[in-house]
Amino acid sequence: MKRVVRASLIAPLTAPVLYYAMAIADALVDPLRRASLIQSFVNSFALVMVFGGPMSYAATVGIGLPLLWIVRRLAPLTLARTILVGFLAGVAMATFLSPWLRGEMVSIPLPLWQGGLLGGVSAGIWYWLAFG
Repeated sequence: MKRVVRASLIAPLTAPVLYYAMAIADALVDPLRRASLIQSFVNSFALVMVFGGPMSYAATVGIGLPLLWIVRRLAPLTLARTILVGFLAGVAMATFLSPWLRGEMVSIPLPLWQGGLLGGVSAGIWYWLAFG
């Protein structure tokens, strides 16, 4: 039980970190955004963690863990099933949040495939930390 709690506290943080890494890679490819990237490297990471951390924990506690509990009641919990649950939780969260992530001042692009990828990776990390 202690490992599951530890996994539930650590694994959700991988989603905003991975989102930030993908945003940095995207900015490095774009020559127009490359110069401003260096100036706001730490500030943008803090901003991603401030907004992405609570969203990731909400997805884990509100969608991921209840779905994992249901899956565990129906069949043994495997890495593939856990990643699938994380993928579904990520897509659900991206679908739910998409109307609120498009603003005039700040816009946070989170397509469905990216939400699913972030959720699947977080779920895989969760499984590794919990049962590893």
